[in-house]
Amino acid sequence: MKSLKKAAAAIGAAGVCLALTACGTARIDPKEVCEVDFVGANGYAHAVLEVDYDDLEDYIIDGMKDPTKSERQDASEFARSIKFEISEDGNKNLSNGDEVEVTIDYDADDALEDFGFAFKSETMKFKAEDLEDAQILDPFEDLEIVYSGFSPKGQYSLSTSKCDNLVLYNCSFEFVDAPERVANGDTLTVRVNYSEESILEEGYVIESDTKDFVVSGLEEGKLIDPFAGLVIEYTGIAPYAEAHIDTTGCDDYIKNNVEFRIENNGKISNGEVVAVSIRYDETKANQNGIAFTEEEKSFTAEGVPVYMSSTEGVDLSSVNSDYLDYVTQKLSSDSWYVGNNSKNISYLTGCDCKYYIKEFKITPQKIMLLNTKNPKDSNTQNRYVIVYKAEGTFEKTKDGWCDCTNSIGYACKASFYVQCYANNIAVNADNTVNKENMGRLGYDIYWPKDYSYDANKLNADMICDMWKSQNAADFNFSSADAK
Repeated sequence: MKSLKKAAAAIGAAGVCLALTACGTARIDPKEVCEVDFVGANGYAHAVLEVDYDDLEDYIIDGMKDPTKSERQDASEFARSIKFEISEDGNKNLSNGDEVEVTIDYDADDALEDFGFAFKSETMKFKAEDLEDAQILDPFEDLEIVYSGFSPKGQYSLSTSKCDNLVLYNCSFEFVDAPERVANGDTLTVRVNYSEESILEEGYVIESDTKDFVVSGLEEGKLIDPFAGLVIEYTGIAPYAEAHIDTTGCDDYIKNNVEFRIENNGKISNGEVVAVSIRYDETKANQNGIAFTEEEKSFTAEGVPVYMSSTEGVDLSSVNSDYLDYVTQKLSSDSWYVGNNSKNISYLTGCDCKYYIKEFKITPQKIMLLNTKNPKDSNTQNRYVIVYKAEGTFEKTKDGWCDCTNSIGYACKASFYVQCYANNIAVNADNTVNKENMGRLGYDIYWPKDYSYDANKLNADMICDMWKSQNAADFNFSSADAK
């Protein structure tokens, strides 16, 4: 461009590039300071604008009359403030014969008043010519997918070792939504990443940036469902039950090579999801052609024993029988004497002589159930109580320090009450009592003297009321007649 300007200046006042009007205004042809190159192939090209601001600066200064150094500096700054812009609208996929427009953005008044010039035109058009037709490039043509392992848990990777340099230098590849493992017949989608401009400059165009590959050639492995035959058993009481894995019914490879883990163990209730996952030596499995259908599975807990909150519908016959046997054994024991302490026969006879219980009859009167109000903070979730009425024959075995005139061997009859209880009664899924978690049995004896000298005043209801009043702060209470 500079050489053209100098040649024009040599012609003189009638110069081609810098013309003076009758008023002395310099008229600059903008095409002398800018050019447009068309990059890319025919039908895919775009225009690139280049401005020679050094030439523009010289044209402006050459048109000025004896400019000072300061004026030359101002002219230089003004020249470089002028913007040449190519219209982006339509500047793509250009073919031979298509035109683009370039506009000039500047302050025309300042240019004329301060520097004495104007552009011949503030818009220019450039036509695309001599563009070569593009060639279609298939970047996937020599791309390979390398497979290893066994179907349906095969592994895979991309190999560009056979691709030509054009692809190697301009393209990269990646899998789209890549699965972790594949089986023969699966589809893998590969995407090519590239600079469209760079490819076009090479005279090529890529019509599709993805391609599907069908997996093939993997050796078929043995597909095992690791959870087939697996049994989950529960111990403890909801909501603090624990799950345990029984692999007896599983495949032999599973028994010997797979470890099962329960992710949320120790706080399980019925209806909760129990997440089970497997751990295994993946390298060993691949070497043996073993693949698993899934590696984690969710089970819904069921059949977990729960703490009894009501006796309704619960089969308590076994527990009731245990209670009766326990009380009978306690009352029948040779070591059980009525004397001293709260079991002194004086409650019945008015003295402190010792009497041995010779024979008795016990009859269930009431059942009680106490449920804790704070299950998370209590070691006692419930207490199941049966109150019995005992009718016994007592035989005097020792004289006391009183005026009792009954001789050794004297026998009398008396009625009293016995209660038997256990804590933390749990119920299985079939409504039977879970004895493995039942607390140790305990018992207490109530003599009529505890309430009045009137033996007929004490009854099972009074004992129930006592339990209710003493435990009201911590337990909800229910009672019913024993059947």
